Amino acid sequence: MKVIFQDSSCYIIPDNRGVSEALAEFLKEIGVNTIITASLPEDASSIIYLSGIDTGREDSHKSHFEVNKKAFDAAKICGKNLFNNRDKKGFFITVQDTGGDFGLEGDKNISGAGLTGLIKTSFLEWENPYVKAIDIEGDNKNPSEIGKALFVEIIEGGRELEVGLRKKGERITIGIESAGEAISNFPLREKDVLLVSGGAGGVTAGCLNELTLTKKLRLAIFGRTQLTREEEYLRNYRSKAELMKGLMEHGQDKGITPADLSKKANKILSIREVKENLRILEANGSEVKYFSIDIRNYEELKKAVHKIREEWGHIDGIIHGAGVVADKYIHEKTEEQFRQVFSTKVEGFYNLLDATKEDNLTHICCFSSIAARCGNKGQADYSMANEVLNKVCKKIYMEKKGKTLVKSINWGPWDGGMVTPSLKAHFISRGISLIPLKEGAKLFVDEISNISSSVEVIISPEGRL
Repeated sequence: MKVIFQDSSCYIIPDNRGVSEALAEFLKEIGVNTIITASLPEDASSIIYLSGIDTGREDSHKSHFEVNKKAFDAAKICGKNLFNNRDKKGFFITVQDTGGDFGLEGDKNISGAGLTGLIKTSFLEWENPYVKAIDIEGDNKNPSEIGKALFVEIIEGGRELEVGLRKKGERITIGIESAGEAISNFPLREKDVLLVSGGAGGVTAGCLNELTLTKKLRLAIFGRTQLTREEEYLRNYRSKAELMKGLMEHGQDKGITPADLSKKANKILSIREVKENLRILEANGSEVKYFSIDIRNYEELKKAVHKIREEWGHIDGIIHGAGVVADKYIHEKTEEQFRQVFSTKVEGFYNLLDATKEDNLTHICCFSSIAARCGNKGQADYSMANEVLNKVCKKIYMEKKGKTLVKSINWGPWDGGMVTPSLKAHFISRGISLIPLKEGAKLFVDEISNISSSVEVIISPEGRL
């Protein structure tokens, strides 16, 4: 199907390989007004993002952030013009070079891996858009060859959201298939030391609870909640409403607002939840240390890891469950919201990996999201970040040559955690079932105990894929 080019211009955000110039010439030959620029005008609605094929990028959080944030900024401009506007025709196309298979083989640079999450989310948010993520394997190809292949796909390709172009000319699309069976049982050992991000509350805490019922472990848990001491007068107040009432009655500031009361009550409830979860893990027979740090702060993380080694001697695994959401449509999301959501997942994971680079890790598990595979309205940044986790895990698995259990679990919505009561009602109204906490936690224990060829798996109430 051909892209319908309007009289408005087609903007190409350039690469550093010369492909943008070649592609522009092919488009100009069919009469398309094509402009190569890194600075888009506010009315741009037809955009091809080529920076995803830049050479010379190292595999790091910084490179992931750079390529994904730049694409996101372009999508914000495009989205302003295409969101809720059926009369406006345009398109948004991203191009990356992660091996022509979107990093599924794990043997290429993966700095553009998150772009597919942006495309799949924009497809859901915009009115009848033409959007596509193209992964072209550019090894040993000159700019003109790459430009021609992209031109043919853009003009003649179908409406698939993800298309891979291999160097021998194969055109592939991405789908979901049944996950591979377990290759071998690979359980954690008694007293194994695990670093766990986001493990003191919600879903990750539930999974740890189930895990420690099967093994007595040593858990170093990182979370941002500071475990401050609670005022004695609050101990008899249990619900949020009761806490707000107690805070108002005992507070010195009579002018405190309901919003401030709500924040204070939520903070108290969060601290209580963390303390109770830590108590449960210890009651299960595991040793637990809690560190109140933001895992994006590498220096603080490194200090904590050093303390863990001093006391426990070694580190055996990572469970990366930390994550935040800031749901907004692409064109409404702020730079700080994008940074916080993306970096908590991606920078946090890279920091954990770097802090343990001298350790002989046996288990690495990321809590990703089904939003990475399918996109989700309001969660472009979350989708992009989790897609990066998927591909980083695959690359690690290949580098470890199967000697380390590596999993990136793309969870469907849970009945708990970041799924608020209002969001739960929304899922139910759409006929989407939720993963019960106990059942999901048991599935997690099974995943982290069995090596399979499927590093990237989807788990929903309907089963494992």
